[in-house]
Amino acid sequence: IHIVMNMYALLYIGGYLEQLIGGRRLLVSYLLTGLFAALSSLMIHPETISAGASGSIFGLYGIFLAFLIFHQRIEKGQRKSLLYSIGFFVIYNLMIGAREEGIDNAAHVGGLVSGLLLGGVYLSIERYASKRNPKVISYIAEGVFALIFVFLLAGQTSNLPSDYTEIRNLWDEGTLEEYVQEAIAEEDVPEENTSNLIGNDKSLGNGMREYVNEAYGFSCVYPERWTANDRPEEGQILQLNGNSDNGITVNYIKVSSTEEIDQVRELLLKAMDGHEPENITINGQLFERISGTMEYPIMDGGSILVNQSVVFHLDKQALKGYIIVVITTEASYESEAQAVIESIKIEP
Repeated sequence: IHIVMNMYALLYIGGYLEQLIGGRRLLVSYLLTGLFAALSSLMIHPETISAGASGSIFGLYGIFLAFLIFHQRIEKGQRKSLLYSIGFFVIYNLMIGAREEGIDNAAHVGGLVSGLLLGGVYLSIERYASKRNPKVISYIAEGVFALIFVFLLAGQTSNLPSDYTEIRNLWDEGTLEEYVQEAIAEEDVPEENTSNLIGNDKSLGNGMREYVNEAYGFSCVYPERWTANDRPEEGQILQLNGNSDNGITVNYIKVSSTEEIDQVRELLLKAMDGHEPENITINGQLFERISGTMEYPIMDGGSILVNQSVVFHLDKQALKGYIIVVITTEASYESEAQAVIESIKIEP
C-alpha cells in the first residue's frame, strides 16, 4: 500500500508542480529535498540503512504546500480542496510510518521541512526578485541549499566510529565482499524472486503496440507515440508516457487480508474526494473508476486543466489489485488514454 501511494503521489504532484515552478526547478527540488531527507534519516538513526523515494516525494509536497498557503493566485476553494488532499497524504504516511517497521519517518519529515523551506525561497524569488535575474537568484539559492547539505553531512560523518573504519578496511581488502558472496550462494532463493517479471512488448502495426506481463497477469494495447517503461518502480507494472503532462501508471498490489483491500479502496476514494466512483466492465472484469478535472495555476500566470482518473480492480478473494492512474492535459492524449484503459486484460 505504501509503495502504491508513493507512486500515485509522485504522478499526482509532479505534473502540477512542473506547471507551477518549471521542469528544471522540479528536478532540482526532487534531488535537493531527497538529499536533506537522507541527511535527516542519517542524523536521527545513523545505525540504520534506508533507501527509497518517499523523502523526495514529501519534499515536493512541502513545496506545493508552501505555494498553496502563500500563493495568492490560487483560488480559495481550490486551495482548500488541495490542502485537504495533500494534508491527508502527509498525515496518513506519517501515521503509517509511526505504526509499521521499515518506513523511515525521519526521511519523510526531513523532506517535508526542506520542501517547505525551498518552496518559500521560490515564492520569495517570484515576488521580490528583479524581472531580469530571477533565474540567477534561483541558481544561487539552490547552490546555498546544496552547500548547507554538504556542511551538515560533513559534520555528521567527520567522527566515524572505529568499528566502521575496521569494516571499511575489510571491504577494501575484499574479505567482507567474499564472505557476503559466499553467504548469498548458500541461501535458497524463493522461486518467486528468481522469475522474470519483465513483460513482453511488440508492435501490432497501424501505430499500435501490445504489452503483456504474464507474471502479473496483465496486458494492454497502446499507441506507439507513447513510451513504455517496464517496472519503473517496485509495485508498478508499467508506466506509459505521452509527454511530460500526459501519463498512465499501472500499479499492482498484493495484500494479506480483506481489511487491507478495504483500506486501499478508502484511500483511493479520499484521494479523489468530491468525485463519485462508477462501476465499469473492461474485457469481462469489473473495475471502479473515479474521474475529475481540476484547474491549476502555472508559473507564468494563467492556469491549466488537468484530467485525472483512477481505475482500479480490487479482488478480495485473491487479495490482489490493479490500480491505474491516468493524468492528461490534452484531448488527443485523453482519448488515447481511455482506449488504453479499455484494452486492459487481467487474469482473475
